Amino acid sequence: MKLPGVGIYTASAVFSISKNEAYPVIDGNVKRVLSRILRLKKHPNFYLKKINKYLLKKIPKNNPSDF
Repeated sequence: MKLPGVGIYTASAVFSISKNEAYPVIDGNVKRVLSRILRLKKHPNFYLKKINKYLLKKIPKNNPSDF
């Protein structure tokens, strides 16, 4: 994330693939869908920790980058 233009989304994707560990990659569509699944009342950005925690439970331990 120290590189110009690399934020949490890109870093999470790279770590997920390169380290083969669960790093949720959360974009606007993921926030929108999960806000409906989790029935969130406020803007999804308010619940990023909750969304991240939910995804960590759902990402499979084998080949997490496929998720």
